[in-house]
Amino acid sequence: MTWGIVTLIFFWMPLIAVPTGILSIVFGSDAVKAIRQQPNRYQGEDRAKTGRLLGIIGLAISSIILLLFIVGIVFRTG
Repeated sequence: MTWGIVTLIFFWMPLIAVPTGILSIVFGSDAVKAIRQQPNRYQGEDRAKTGRLLGIIGLAISSIILLLFIVGIVFRTG
């Protein structure tokens, strides 16, 4: 969940938000898999899902901002 929170905090900085968003999705998916395979050993599936969701949301927002920035540079006038 930490990577997802970092992604949302730094969504306005795509150089930080994109890698942390990808990490939160990967680690969250791995954690959910591990929890489902061994529920007696691990717990916190809701936190893993929340971290993955925060990473997806932050990555989407950051990607849109990055795309708008690139479009602004390409189509600028002046």
